[in-house]
Amino acid sequence: MKKLIFATILMLISFVLSAQTENLSIDNLPKSSPFSKAKTFNRWSIGAAGLLTYANTDIASSDFNGDYVKRNPGIQVDVTRFLSHSVALQLRYLYGNISGENKDLSYETTINSEATLSIIGSIGNISFLDKKNNLNLYASFGLGIINTTADMRYKHSTKTPIDYGSPNEQIAVFGLGLKYKVTTHAAITLEGTYHHSNSDKLDGYVNVLTNYDDYTTLGLGLAYTLGKKKEALEWRNPILPIAENKPIVIMQDTNSS
Repeated sequence: MKKLIFATILMLISFVLSAQTENLSIDNLPKSSPFSKAKTFNRWSIGAAGLLTYANTDIASSDFNGDYVKRNPGIQVDVTRFLSHSVALQLRYLYGNISGENKDLSYETTINSEATLSIIGSIGNISFLDKKNNLNLYASFGLGIINTTADMRYKHSTKTPIDYGSPNEQIAVFGLGLKYKVTTHAAITLEGTYHHSNSDKLDGYVNVLTNYDDYTTLGLGLAYTLGKKKEALEWRNPILPIAENKPIVIMQDTNSS
């Protein structure tokens, strides 16, 4: 399944890149005023990413290098609406798996669905001072619902574990990502997200003395801007029109006769 997910992402990236032939030079950017309205730009984008999940639960706390760390595949898709060049709203759906073990217990959990609504803020376009603005660092925070089915087992006992079914639980997500624009409409994304649940049942084992179960995802994917306008609001450099309209000052040579 892991190979299938990442093969799908790579095929999607290859398709979009081959379909895009527009030049990203400054000549293609609209000559608008510093106070251009948002509707003059493309404001919607869609995205997909392949994931690796790392669980942090009662049974196994993953420190990425621990003896019992388990990495599992996942996939996410999202739709984003940009309100300005630095703020956006994003609806995201995730499917995947988490697992872990210790000396006595092991578990495998299917994340049947996780739906979240997040607000995204650009921490700063890293290439903001360049006319070709193609590298962006962003952070996000959101809330949503997660539905899981856990399969927990005792390693050295015939005791039957409690079956919690497939509960719906609240979840909060905190993300940090990097986006690189490769064409006018397409960008590669690299993102890490911390998922903090309001449940102690993600691993199928409830311990009243511990905190809620969490997990982390690392994702590599593609974002694609929708619309026929020449520029996306996400990549808008608000200083650019000012620089374009800056009057030219001709310096005279006072030494010339």
